[in-house]
Amino acid sequence: MGNVIRELNEVEILRLDTVGRGVAKFQGKTALVENALPGEVVDAKVVRKHKGKLLARVTQVHKTSEFRVDPFCQHFDNCGGCKWQHISYDRQLQQKTLFVEQAFAKLEGIPLPKMKPIMGADPTQGYRNKMEFSFSNKRWLTLDEIRSGEEITDLTGLGLHPAGAFDKVLDLKECYLQPEPSNSIRLAAKKYADEQGLTFFDQREQEGFLRNLTIRNTSKGEVLIILSVYYEDKEAREAMLDHLMEQFPQITSA
Repeated sequence: MGNVIRELNEVEILRLDTVGRGVAKFQGKTALVENALPGEVVDAKVVRKHKGKLLARVTQVHKTSEFRVDPFCQHFDNCGGCKWQHISYDRQLQQKTLFVEQAFAKLEGIPLPKMKPIMGADPTQGYRNKMEFSFSNKRWLTLDEIRSGEEITDLTGLGLHPAGAFDKVLDLKECYLQPEPSNSIRLAAKKYADEQGLTFFDQREQEGFLRNLTIRNTSKGEVLIILSVYYEDKEAREAMLDHLMEQFPQITSA
C-alpha cells in the first residue's frame, strides 16, 4: 500500500474547478483545495479522498493571489450557501466566462461566435426572494468550539447545511442572500423555539418537531413565512407563527 497523504505542503494552485475549488498536483495526484486561488502557494490538510482525488482545506497561504479579498460573511468558511466570497467580483465574472467558453469548446464541429462578457449582478447581496432554513438538534461546531475542550450544551441550530453534511446545520447569525427582515425573522424564530423548549429535527433519527422555516419576500416589502413540522402540534405551531407575526408586521401570510 502507498503512503497515505494527509498534508499538502507548499503546493501551487493551477486553476479553479467549476465549483470554485483550487486545483493542484501533489505527488502525482490531483488535489481540490477549498478556498484556494490560482497562482497561490498553500499548505492544506487532506480531509478525504473522492474518486481518486484529494479533497483538502487550506491551512496556510504562503503566496496570496491579487484577486483574494476578505469574505464579508462570518460563516463563509463553513456555510454551504456561498462559495466565492474570497474572490473579487470582477474576477468571479471573468472566471465564470472562462467556464462557459471551455464548456462550448468541447463541442466538436460547431463554430462558435466570440463570447460577450458575463453581465454582473446588481446588487450582489440580498438578491434572493426566497430562502429555506433547516432546524437541527445537532448544529455544526466550529473548530474553535471543538478545540476549546469545553462541554457544549447549546446544540440546536437554524440555518443552512455545510457542504457534505446532510445531518448538520450551521446556526446562522447572519446571511446576506436575502434582504431584511429575513435575518431578524430567522433569529427570532430560533430564540422563540429555544425558549419554549420546542424540539428541533434530527435528520438521522427522523424525529423532532421543527423541520424548516421558509421565508419569501416581495418587492413591496411583504413577507410570507412557512413553518414545516415533522408532526402536528396545532397549539405549538400556531403559537410560534402568531409570535413571529406580532413581532414582524411585514409578515402578511403564514
